Amino acid sequence: MSTATENQNAPDKTVLTDGLTRESDGQSTVVLGNIREKSRLAAKTDRYDVGKEIARGGMGAILEATDPSLDRVVAMKVMLAKGASVSARLRFTREAVVLGRLEHPNIVPIYEFGSDDNDQLFYTMKKVEGETLQAIINSLGKGDAATITEWPLDRLLAVFLKICDAIAFAHSRGVIHRDLKPDNVMIGAFGEVLVMD
Repeated sequence: MSTATENQNAPDKTVLTDGLTRESDGQSTVVLGNIREKSRLAAKTDRYDVGKEIARGGMGAILEATDPSLDRVVAMKVMLAKGASVSARLRFTREAVVLGRLEHPNIVPIYEFGSDDNDQLFYTMKKVEGETLQAIINSLGKGDAATITEWPLDRLLAVFLKICDAIAFAHSRGVIHRDLKPDNVMIGAFGEVLVMD
């Protein structure tokens, strides 16, 4: 049954007989229920101790959070726009689902996807400690002696090959990274290379 809304731009929600929720903004329709309702049971933001903002992008913000059940720090991406359009929610959901299916050593793993009591979508992932490839390139460009010593050409080429491995894996799964750049590659404290976003 369809529910009436006060806002003309608010999505029309229909609860289907199988428990799925179909949302439509008149331009696009998405069935979110199967993913959202199952994950809502397992992942609620109140399950996490949410801390400071780490980064902000066009669609979401990355927050530091602690998962008390496993006593580990994670990164939590949340949608910025409360009451976001169906198409924005679909993009965010698709991003989480696609990343969750890309299990590769050089792609940041997703732990959980869910929504809070206000229906704001979020997902948690590994929090990577380290620096971006862009920061390393900037230091090399400035002629920083320590960075030049730490990052000889053969080590940089090894990083490049790991990036290529991650992107080749994503392509084999039909996924294209549309924003691949040095700022979206993290180099961990122990040499791990992770493609982000």
